[in-house]
Amino acid sequence: MLLATDLDGTFLGGKMEDRLRLYRLIKASPNMQLVFVTGRGLESVLPLLSDPLIPVPDFIIADVGATVVNGHSLEAIEPLQSEIEEKWPQTYAIRAALEEIPQLNYQHVPQQRRSSFYYEAGVDHGLVQQVADRYDCDIITSADKYLDLLPRGVNKGTTLKKLVEFLAVDPDDVMVAGDTLNDLALFQIGFRGVAVGKSEPGLLQAIDQLDTAYSAEAAGAGGILEYMGKYRPFQQLIRGEQKLVPQKRKSKKSDQLVMVYHRLPFEKESVNGKTVRVAPKSPNGIIPSLLGLFEKGRSGLWIGRKSSSRTGSRFQISWWMKAGTLIWWLPPYRCQKRISISSIVYSPRRHSGRRSFPLWTGQSSTTRTGTIT
Repeated sequence: MLLATDLDGTFLGGKMEDRLRLYRLIKASPNMQLVFVTGRGLESVLPLLSDPLIPVPDFIIADVGATVVNGHSLEAIEPLQSEIEEKWPQTYAIRAALEEIPQLNYQHVPQQRRSSFYYEAGVDHGLVQQVADRYDCDIITSADKYLDLLPRGVNKGTTLKKLVEFLAVDPDDVMVAGDTLNDLALFQIGFRGVAVGKSEPGLLQAIDQLDTAYSAEAAGAGGILEYMGKYRPFQQLIRGEQKLVPQKRKSKKSDQLVMVYHRLPFEKESVNGKTVRVAPKSPNGIIPSLLGLFEKGRSGLWIGRKSSSRTGSRFQISWWMKAGTLIWWLPPYRCQKRISISSIVYSPRRHSGRRSFPLWTGQSSTTRTGTIT
């Protein structure tokens, strides 16, 4: 089986409980291959590979189909990548030509073998088409604001089809998922798939007559799960899900969650001369994903690094486990806190020759000390 999914609004969208459920199913399914198919540049996908909650993809199709790499090694898939490269004309010439068109604004984001712009409602699409024809390119628009020029015949769908053929995967074992018009090509090449809930109206209208396309009610990851329950090759995952989910033990006390991470769950901004805490700017980063574990009022503790302008500043954390209780100590405050917990999440990260401390959950009173840098 192979799941090829868009990221923003699709694989990374929807309710946190649906995302965690989907990610768990994928991680527990060794026979499934996961392909990220995104309009993001490859550099913008890399942070997701460090997210402890998100399964690592087997392959990544980025740049709206213009980049295809191995998800584990990040090596280009040849000869697919070279064939795309040969079709791409002059990068700077295309950009310069498009920048002369009013109401087009260049996207200053990582991009390869494509030229990406924001467009306004009054843009002259005829002028854009003239540039595309001059350089033998295709135009792809989405969400009523994104415009991409790509090599002729290159898009998410054609690149995925070539990858599926390269891997010798049966097309009937492929499922695609998306939510905007730049995902339309995934449905037009014949694979079965789902337009998740809250998809762009233009996409829903375009796939309305396709027998192989399904429009889900649930948004994001929930829409993918919804279609998995209907598409036979993937139904076995849903049927076997109960075997993967441990039974919750009954307890009168609410579960507590302790998050140990190298960053705090908020950012700081200066407003009217005062420093205030604000939510993370990126809706798809690691922090929002971890915060999602505290949904529905779940209580717990977040242990992170407090930023400081002093060079080499750091703080230490000591803790010990005994009878399901975590005790921690934060110098220099010389105080102890005690909390009953049922689960701990620890996200490791490497830093310039120094590694974040290991999480210890042994049942003894020995104190372990580590440093978050």
